[in-house]
Amino acid sequence: MKKHNLLKVLGITFLVVLVLTWIIPSGYYYNGEFVEVGTSPQGFFDLARTPLVAVANLIQYGILFALIGGFYGVLEKTGAYLPMVDKVVKKWKGKESKLLALLTVVFTIISAVTGLDLFLLVLTPFIASIVIGLGCDKISAMLVTIGSIIIGKIGSVYSTSVSFYSNQYFGLENNADIWVKVVICFVVTALYTLFVVNRNKKSLTKTKEEKTKETVVKETVKKEKVVKKTASKKVDNEVKAEVKKESTKKTSAKTTKTSTTKKSTTAKKNSSKKTTKACAKTADTIVVKNSKSALPLIIALVLVSIIIVLAMYNWETAFNITFFTDLYTNIMSLEVKSYPLVANIIGSVTSFGSWGIYDLIIFLSLVTPIIGWIYGVKLDDMIDGFIDGVKKALPAACLAVLANVIYAAMYSTSTGANIMFTIANWLIGLTKDFSVFTTALLAGIGSLFFNDYQTLIGSLSNALTVSITDSSVYSFISIIFQSIYGIVMMIAPTSVLLIGGLGLFDISFKDWFKNIWKFLLKLFVVIVIIFVVIAMFI
Repeated sequence: MKKHNLLKVLGITFLVVLVLTWIIPSGYYYNGEFVEVGTSPQGFFDLARTPLVAVANLIQYGILFALIGGFYGVLEKTGAYLPMVDKVVKKWKGKESKLLALLTVVFTIISAVTGLDLFLLVLTPFIASIVIGLGCDKISAMLVTIGSIIIGKIGSVYSTSVSFYSNQYFGLENNADIWVKVVICFVVTALYTLFVVNRNKKSLTKTKEEKTKETVVKETVKKEKVVKKTASKKVDNEVKAEVKKESTKKTSAKTTKTSTTKKSTTAKKNSSKKTTKACAKTADTIVVKNSKSALPLIIALVLVSIIIVLAMYNWETAFNITFFTDLYTNIMSLEVKSYPLVANIIGSVTSFGSWGIYDLIIFLSLVTPIIGWIYGVKLDDMIDGFIDGVKKALPAACLAVLANVIYAAMYSTSTGANIMFTIANWLIGLTKDFSVFTTALLAGIGSLFFNDYQTLIGSLSNALTVSITDSSVYSFISIIFQSIYGIVMMIAPTSVLLIGGLGLFDISFKDWFKNIWKFLLKLFVVIVIIFVVIAMFI
């Protein structure tokens, strides 16, 4: 990756927004009415202040990226993680396309149905190690993991990070237009999977061709060297022929000594071979002694995954399942002689189904040393592994935080007024009734400024519902918003997952754009066609 490429992209984006604050007036919505307050230009000191605001208020994203790096750093110290990855790689060698398709579908569907983006982010380094181990490039690893998570947002079904907020702000039921969402999810997943697999095949073919060219060039150079050596040898042989006559007598005199030396050399070689075999046996013995069984690690990782899924998915909101909430209440209310002993021992813990990013951070920080302890990793080694992992993930952590700089700029004023609300008011006012075009445009521009879907839909839904009184189109509006939001997050420099992922895989924004823009354009056309078909039946 070119040096500081992503930082430059973020900086340019930030500067563009700062310039826009001098041109576009700010405004805000109050009781459904738009209030314009005039321009609120960002000044010279805002160049430093706004990024600091982003760091201060949204540092949790950076902490999570860093902690995931530390988690895998400790896993490597167990001595079981890397051999486990190697076994998976060997099992799928020669079946790269099948594995890529399977992983892409699984990641996309989990994202679409559950919205467990952070859980999938925890799995990303593990899956990426396998994909890269199979000979695929970093962009393929990025597409299978981070890309699939973002694409899943387009076809969100019961996602607690997307669909849940659309239903909440528009007053919709969980099953509103569920079959339309399922169809979009299926189409998007199929198209994206085909793209990932075909792109990887082309990439592997290109790599093989480049290697073949390199081999041909090397062989050509070798042949030229051989020809030159042959020509020079002819000249040398003529000179040596004359010298050889004079050296014949000296050579015969040394024959006796040479034969003696050969005998001693042969003896040394035989003893050397015996020593080598002995060392080989010893090395094999050492490997067997130091090898660790992967079974405890597999069990631990499965349990960790189950806990994260159960704890982070909002079961009550999605399916009205109150089991975990009730269980939490009953456990925390247990008392011993009117003393809340259990609650005090457990401490401030959130109930399953309500975990957020901070709860996941706390959980990973607790489970990491436990896994190291299970494998008997020394404390110093554990700390070293954790620090090494954090160092590797540090660029991604910093970029993930700074990707929120535009979001911070939108909410850096005391009144909450910003240029996005003015743009929204103008777009909504272009048509008297609901318009697919203006709604899609509003969703696209809004996604650039509000990279968090809850904030996006929460900020603009009030203006939409006031201007569009026909509630029958609200479900369609939510589908438009989640679809456009997902597409924008695949390419916007304000996307936390995208920018953090590019930093994690050391991919430049330019390389990512070159590989993804054609597919996103095709996907956008397909989505628009679906929108047109839906609009025909409203």
